Amino acid sequence: IARGAKRYQTFEEMLTEYFYVHTAGTTISAFDGKVLLDFPAGTIATSTRFSIVSFPLDHLDIDGINLMQRGFSIRNITNDNKFEIPVKVIMRYDLADYNECEPCEESDLIVCRFYGDKYAFHKVEAIGECCMNCSCKTVNVCINECGTYVVVEN
Repeated sequence: IARGAKRYQTFEEMLTEYFYVHTAGTTISAFDGKVLLDFPAGTIATSTRFSIVSFPLDHLDIDGINLMQRGFSIRNITNDNKFEIPVKVIMRYDLADYNECEPCEESDLIVCRFYGDKYAFHKVEAIGECCMNCSCKTVNVCINECGTYVVVEN
């Protein structure tokens, strides 16, 4: 865990952590290693505080999309929510933790942008090519901005 990263709050199954990203780059391990964020040097212009929130999605009425029952949202607290250089996100997944059924093929899992929050769902949108590591149960992608993300069966 990077210096300055700490667990701050648990509320109705919502978990929030805060961390600083430095101009020289920072790697963050959040939620006991379930989400890793790798900010390369030059991603941001000045050292910046971010928040990352993990929240449940299992209570939302989402038909036809098999997604993990938890999403996460990253937010820049002090500056712009876009990144100068893409940030690598690595998310751990659990095959038993999907809203419809266990995914048929692990290689079909991707990280998507989730439009909504813990109260409402609008849509999910693929954000780019993902890489899988089935032995470690991780999927990774690069993101260009803050937002809400979830692992989805493609």
